[in-house]
Amino acid sequence: MIHHTSSKRLLPIAFAATILATASSQAITTLVGTGVTGDPFLTSAGATGTSTWNNLNAAALPGYGGFPGFGAWPSPVSSQGVGDNSASFTKVSGAAYPAGGSIYFGGTTLNPNTNGAQLSVSDSTPVSGLTTIVFQIQFGEAMGYDFYNGVEPVLTFTAGAQGGSGVAATYQSVIGRFANGTFDPGTGPEPLYTNTYGFQWDLSGITEPISDFQITFSGVQHSSVYGMKLEQFDQNPGGSIVPEPSFALLGSFGCLLLLRRKK
Repeated sequence: MIHHTSSKRLLPIAFAATILATASSQAITTLVGTGVTGDPFLTSAGATGTSTWNNLNAAALPGYGGFPGFGAWPSPVSSQGVGDNSASFTKVSGAAYPAGGSIYFGGTTLNPNTNGAQLSVSDSTPVSGLTTIVFQIQFGEAMGYDFYNGVEPVLTFTAGAQGGSGVAATYQSVIGRFANGTFDPGTGPEPLYTNTYGFQWDLSGITEPISDFQITFSGVQHSSVYGMKLEQFDQNPGGSIVPEPSFALLGSFGCLLLLRRKK
């Protein structure tokens, strides 16, 4: 769960939130403001391998189905940046498909916080000597939710006898966000947000070689993923790569989450 009172680090970046998928296709689907495409992600110094998905629309990914999105995907989606690493992105289960400007979590339920689909990012040939993974994702809310039940992505990796499953991030951040419309939970209009999250796993204590890994997460129905970025490191940065948020940002975002949990 993403809590601003935890010991993990939290920070706002740039989020796009909307109940409906973007209507028109575009070459870049990540956003830096309402209706403004661009790169919302941080670039970490020292990354040995990088994979980016920022063209997640039906025009770029034909054959991956349409609404309501329950059909199987024909194949994983390779990273889309020039010179990117070997990671891929796929649907594990549920209803999700490339829409006009995002991966849209479909389904037929209009209740808040209903599980839409589970997606994953994986690499079967990670960088040699892997010690740190940073994963960023831009997620558009539906009815005030993005990750199903607020559960953040988890890591599974193979490393001989030291492998792990369902491992929570060492650090987590809300790198940025912006309002993108409103919704009414029954008590009056509230803003919908597009959120860019950062997650970092410290694997420096794993002494056996890591031969593969997978990051999985679930989104609520009618939310949207606009893009993702995965960075791999062969050295330990000695702490969080994602910068600390200001106290003002933490306070305002924490209050927003608290108000929504009380409803």
